[in-house]
Amino acid sequence: MQKQSLLLLCSEKAAYIYSFTHVMLGVKKVIYKKKFQSSCCWASTFYTSDVGLILVFTTGKIEIRW
Repeated sequence: MQKQSLLLLCSEKAAYIYSFTHVMLGVKKVIYKKKFQSSCCWASTFYTSDVGLILVFTTGKIEIRW
């Protein structure tokens, strides 16, 4: 099975995942959306044996998601 290229977009209020192919074609279809309960001020991906996401919120809370 071929892996799908994805685009992660984080805003202050939510994180969105889009198909990279759809983005290149101008299709605005969200694959996944996660709303935050507090404002996110920084986000980054990281790679180990898998891909993860680090989120830092204005409250000082830090979340690591796989």
